[in-house]
Amino acid sequence: MKKHGDIRDLNRRREHVSKLQDLPSWKKSRQLPAPNATWPTCLIIGPSSVVHNWEREFQTWGYFEVGIYTGTPSEREEVLDDFKMGRLDVVLTSFDVARRDIALLDDLAWSLIIVDEVHRVKNPRAKITEAYNQFLPEAIRFGLTGTAIQNAYTELWTILNWCVPGRIGTMNQWKGYIANPLVIGQSAGATQEERAKAAVVAATLKEKLLPKYFKRRTKDLIKHQLPKKTDEVIFCPLTPKQVEVYKRILGLDEVQRLTRKDEICDCGSQKQRKSCCHPYGKGDLFKYMTTLIKVSNHLALILPSPKDSPEQTARNRELSAMAFPDGNAPKYGPAILQPQFCGKWVVLEGLLSEWSRDRTNKVLIFTKTTKLLDMLDFHLSSQSHGFVRLDGSTKQSDRMPMIDKFNQDPTIFVFLISTLAGGTGLNLTGANKVVVFDPNWNPAHDLQAMDRAYRFGQTRDVAVYRLLGAGSIEELIYARQVYKQQQMKIGYEASVQTRYFKGVQNDKSRQGELFGIQNIFKLHENTLATKMAVRS
Repeated sequence: MKKHGDIRDLNRRREHVSKLQDLPSWKKSRQLPAPNATWPTCLIIGPSSVVHNWEREFQTWGYFEVGIYTGTPSEREEVLDDFKMGRLDVVLTSFDVARRDIALLDDLAWSLIIVDEVHRVKNPRAKITEAYNQFLPEAIRFGLTGTAIQNAYTELWTILNWCVPGRIGTMNQWKGYIANPLVIGQSAGATQEERAKAAVVAATLKEKLLPKYFKRRTKDLIKHQLPKKTDEVIFCPLTPKQVEVYKRILGLDEVQRLTRKDEICDCGSQKQRKSCCHPYGKGDLFKYMTTLIKVSNHLALILPSPKDSPEQTARNRELSAMAFPDGNAPKYGPAILQPQFCGKWVVLEGLLSEWSRDRTNKVLIFTKTTKLLDMLDFHLSSQSHGFVRLDGSTKQSDRMPMIDKFNQDPTIFVFLISTLAGGTGLNLTGANKVVVFDPNWNPAHDLQAMDRAYRFGQTRDVAVYRLLGAGSIEELIYARQVYKQQQMKIGYEASVQTRYFKGVQNDKSRQGELFGIQNIFKLHENTLATKMAVRS
C-alpha cells in the first residue's frame, strides 16, 4: 500500500489499524499483522541531545508517524504499545535507553535500524556494542558517523561488522591484513618495504572493500555552498606557578616509580625496579596523567571545591598538599580568579575582548570538564558577557530552546558547552568563532565540536582556536590527534601522509615520541615539541 506523500499520511497508520480491528479476523484472533507488514518501520538510535532534533526534521521534511522512546518507563511503554499495534513509522530513542531496554527492542519488527553517531559502538567488548548486536539480522542496518576511525583501524571493523555482520572477516583477520600493515607503514621509521605494503593495503581497502559497505560524503560536495574555515593551534605558555607545580608532580616518588619501572634496581638484585624495591601503584598512571592535564589547564582543578564529593575532596586535598608542600595551598574560590594559576586565561580573555567589539560575533567554547565550565561561567558573568551553557545536567526539553536562543538572540555572545554532552549533533550555525579550551585524546570529539558551527547553513567564515598548554602533556595529546587524523586519511582515502612521528601504535619496541610512559611524564619547558615535529 503506497503512501500519499502529503498530510494524509499523518494518520494513515492509525486509520489502517482501526479498519483492521473492525474485521472479523481481529475479533476472532485479537492479533494484528506485524508493524512492518504494510509499510516499513524504522528505529533510530542517537545521542540524547539530538533525539528531538530528529523529530523536528521528520516534521519538516516528511509525513511520518513518529514516537519518542525516552522519558519515564510508563511513557516508553506507551510508545512501544503504539509501535506493536502498527501505529508508528519511526521510533526515536537514545543510546542509553536502547542499551538498557534492549530486551524490549531487539526482536521487534524493524525494517531498518539506524544508529546516529555509530562510532559509539567502536569497542567490540563494550556493553553498548554487545547490546546492539542482539538485534535480529532481518533488519537492514545503517550507521551514521563522521569519524568511523577515531583511535585505531580496528574501530572501523567493529562498526562495519555491526552494519553487515560476518561479511568482513574476523577481528584477527582485519588486524593481520589491514590494521597492522597500515600502522607500521605510517611510522617515520618504516622501511621502504613496509611503506610499500601499507600503500597497497590502503589502496585495496579504499577501492575494493569499503565501496561495498561504506558510503562517504565529505564537505567537499558542498564546499561551494560553505564559507571558509580556519583552524589555529595556540600554544599557551604555562605560568611560572604552573611550571613549578608541574615539575613537582613529575618529581614525586610515585611518578618516578612509573617512569623508571623497567630500569635495573639499584639494590644489586639485577631485577627491574618494578619487580623489586620500587613497585608502582596500579592506578598511579591514570591518576598522575590526569593530574598533569589539570595542572596544564588551571591549578584550581586540583583544589577541593564546594561541589566535590567526599571522595573527590579527599583526593584533591592530597593533590593540593603535593602541589603546595609548604601548606600555602590557596582556597578554590579565590584561586579561580588568579591569572597566575592559568596561562590560558590571558589568551582567552584577549580573544573574547577583541571579538566582543563586533556585536555580530558569536562564540562556542568547548571543554571536557564541568569544573572548567564552572570557572568559565564565573568569568563570563564577571565580565557581563551574555551566554548560555549546556552540559550533561541540561534537560532534554531545554536544549532546543537554548540552541534557538543562542542562534537568534543578539545579546547572547557565548555558548559554553561540555564537549561530550554537546559536541555532536547540534546545529549552532549562529556561531562564527569556536574555542576548544582543552584537547581530547580522541580527535573525533574536537572535530565534531568544531563542526557544530561549520556545517550546512553556515553563512559566515568560521575561525577555530585550539588552546594547548605549551610544553605540557597537552602537546602530546595534540600530537596523538595529528597521528590519528592521519590514520583517518589513510583509511578512508589511501592518501599519502607526511610521516611526522617515529612512534608505532601498540608496538612497545617502537614507541618513539608518541607512545609510552616516558612521553607522558615529560615537560618540554623551553621548546614546543609538537610544533617542531610537524614543521620538520
